[in-house]
Amino acid sequence: MENYTKYKLKSSDELASVLNGRDNLFVIACNKCFKEFETVDEPDCEEFLKFAAEQGKTVTGSAKFDFLCNKMHTERKLQDLLPEGTENVVVISCGLGIQTVADLTGKPVIAASNTLNYRGHHGMALTKKSCDACAQCYLNITGGVCPIVDCSKSLVNGQCGGAKNGKCEVDPNKDCAWEKIYQRLAKQGRLEEFLNQPVQVRDYSKVNFKVINDYVKSIREDRLNGYYGGVHPSEHKEFSEHIALKKFPDPKTVVISMSQHLGAPANPIVEVGDTVKVGQKRRAEHPDYTGKEEFNFFLSVVFPYDQLTILPYHRIVKDIKGMEPKAFIGSMKFNFELMAMPGFPCKPVEKHCFGLYVDGEWFHLKAYPDIYAGKDSVGQLDVSILQDKVLGPVLGISDPRTDERIRFMGGNHRLKDLAAAADETGGAAFAMYPTSMEELMTIADEGKLMPPKSTWFEPKLRSGLFIHKLSD
Repeated sequence: MENYTKYKLKSSDELASVLNGRDNLFVIACNKCFKEFETVDEPDCEEFLKFAAEQGKTVTGSAKFDFLCNKMHTERKLQDLLPEGTENVVVISCGLGIQTVADLTGKPVIAASNTLNYRGHHGMALTKKSCDACAQCYLNITGGVCPIVDCSKSLVNGQCGGAKNGKCEVDPNKDCAWEKIYQRLAKQGRLEEFLNQPVQVRDYSKVNFKVINDYVKSIREDRLNGYYGGVHPSEHKEFSEHIALKKFPDPKTVVISMSQHLGAPANPIVEVGDTVKVGQKRRAEHPDYTGKEEFNFFLSVVFPYDQLTILPYHRIVKDIKGMEPKAFIGSMKFNFELMAMPGFPCKPVEKHCFGLYVDGEWFHLKAYPDIYAGKDSVGQLDVSILQDKVLGPVLGISDPRTDERIRFMGGNHRLKDLAAAADETGGAAFAMYPTSMEELMTIADEGKLMPPKSTWFEPKLRSGLFIHKLSD
């Protein structure tokens, strides 16, 4: 049995065909999430690089990712990764990883692999189903949008003509896949390339599903039992089982954020410079303390500064205070540059910019400099600008901690989830740009408080079981 359970590199003839007329390639390979554990690198990337060299192609670089289908982590790794001069991105992974990269980069994506078929969840990022593992990937033709899954009729040669207002005639809640494909290809200047493609015919004989399914099932029973969405390698334990656990070294500096929650800010009970040996407040209540009581301790975690990421914390408003959408949008022009973004979710790409979603449309807002110039470190935060100029004066939300008309969505969600939440109540949504680590540290150094819901930290703590000793 080949050591493949998700995808296989295309044949030389297939690769030669998809690379025809393409050059200046950056190669991204997934390390595979479901295979026999090995300590060696996957061969696919090197095999492709060798083939590309034989074809006389220029490769601008390559990278290998774990769990390429995890959009949040892949987006972070892709930042500033593609060298100047890169024209095409080659992806070696299952269809989930290929589509993830296609969503995140504006460059044409080349699928250099075919996804193999088996029953069960495909991919380890627990994303929605977006690959049918048909073993004959069409993503090279469609700009990274899967016509098999995204199209309710699985059409591979264009749309049926029944879509209305961009929605599928079979499922009115679903975007027409072929309209998304058209928009993607138009943005990349590839419409003529698509129109010149021959008629596509699905070859169902390529789906050798039983062998793959049986193999995957046997692996899952051993390695995934009780690890929903994760893996627990059971082999090669001899490499580490004899090594004793070591105490994590104490960091030189620990920053304790006192106002990173929705409720009232925490109140410090010690002064700067105090030596903290026990919980002073409880100690006062227990004059016979020994220092070993449970109130002297609490569960905590320390992350290195360079391993912590801050994601945006988006705002969703239940209603727009009885205003007509046009009037509400018009009110933004007093404090922001306003630009309509028809058909595209608006993700802010720099500080003092916002994405506004209302009445089925996205808009880009950029704050005028004079509304934050001269403000202190807290006043210059995007969350403060939005609160001071929109949520408070326009929508009447004076205290986001307690107002039931506003809720929040972490930056690990997609913008279309944000839009869907606003549509549920006919309200509005604001896509935020993340607070920087430097802004957070500056405000902490100045002894000031962060506004509520300013940050969404990643990574989150894993769920686990903590055992409490009842006695010695």
